Amino acid sequence: MDSLPPLDAATVLFAERGPAQVSVKDIAAHAGVNHGLVHRHFGSKEALLRAVMERLVRRIEAALPSEDDQLVEAIDHAFHGTREQGAYFRILAHALLAGEDPTTMQDRFPVAARLVRIAKREGLDDPKRMVSAMLSAGLGWLLFEPWIRASTGYRAKKPPFVRH
Repeated sequence: MDSLPPLDAATVLFAERGPAQVSVKDIAAHAGVNHGLVHRHFGSKEALLRAVMERLVRRIEAALPSEDDQLVEAIDHAFHGTREQGAYFRILAHALLAGEDPTTMQDRFPVAARLVRIAKREGLDDPKRMVSAMLSAGLGWLLFEPWIRASTGYRAKKPPFVRH
């Protein structure tokens, strides 16, 4: 096994197993370091999880669409940009299924905030509701695409909510 820096090791393990199923000792072993070093640097597994999520959020934020985009294009761009951050969504899904509060893992939600601002700029009634519905469809697709395709027979390359 190649050793990884602790943040990288934590990202891999949290995405594979979920934060609840990973210990600091697991992360240290995967990183090839003493678990005391991980504790000393991060303080706790919760702080390490927050550091992992913040790093992933920064990467997602860097790929965000322009605020000048139309909402439909911004949603498409956001999901194509963030889909590459599969670890973020796997960690989030594991944690939410285990009953975690997402605000304990991250302080900022830049994708949703940007999309709400675009929806407001476009004059949509109840922009938060509209963006919530769009995020529901997109996140549902990210998590359940194989099942959705198998159960419905949908074969097009693009998700059904993206313009062709």
